[in-house]
Amino acid sequence: MTNENYEEDWAIYFCTISDGQIGAVLVDVGLAQIAPVESNPFLLTFTTKMINPTEDGLSSENEADKLNQIEENLIESLVANNDVIYTGRIKFSGKMQSYFYSEKINGLENTISEVVSNFPDYRFEHKFTEEKDWKAYFEVLYPSPFEMQVIQNGRVIENLEKHGDKLEKERLVEHWIYFKSEIDRENFLGAIRDKGFEIVDKDITSIDDSFSLQLSRVDKADQQSVDEYVMYLWGKAQEFNGEYDGWETFIVKD
Repeated sequence: MTNENYEEDWAIYFCTISDGQIGAVLVDVGLAQIAPVESNPFLLTFTTKMINPTEDGLSSENEADKLNQIEENLIESLVANNDVIYTGRIKFSGKMQSYFYSEKINGLENTISEVVSNFPDYRFEHKFTEEKDWKAYFEVLYPSPFEMQVIQNGRVIENLEKHGDKLEKERLVEHWIYFKSEIDRENFLGAIRDKGFEIVDKDITSIDDSFSLQLSRVDKADQQSVDEYVMYLWGKAQEFNGEYDGWETFIVKD
């Protein structure tokens, strides 16, 4: 697929399915820039039943390579020879579901049969539905605002690691939050008063007259620590009509 307004942006995250099961999602969040694609209204849901899933229904280390091989084979066969868009997949409850949107259905059955024949040890199911609004992409695969923030946390941490950061070492971490009113901002500050955050700056933005807040605290930068304090601030900001706008820190090597 070619579109000058579209750039692939793949993300991986974990979520909780409606029945309480854990789901591991891979999704091209970049597609949200252009979705739904009018020319591709047909959804293909392709399900692979795992042979040896973990206790929580995800793929085991021994089976992960084979599942990746199945999906890569499927993507290569469908996308290369047809007007098909691969949007992502979710692993849960001992199965892997892959989602594609196609211009047409005719001709895809043969392609799917060829792929399935290469993996006789596995059981597969697939179905086609007309879905012009790309509901499965937005409601099954696409991350919630909370999950998107966790994804962003991971990306910042990954960048720190690439530059040799010692994530377990404490350093100053800064945060930016925007509020619709000064009252909301002050109520937020009151709610987090005992958490050790220092006010770096308070202002009114010139673009939309929102009430900005810059905070800092000395913290570690490993995934568990970051998710704990960032998602705490994210949640509190939501309570007071605010929008958490990210965090940053400097690289610590020694």
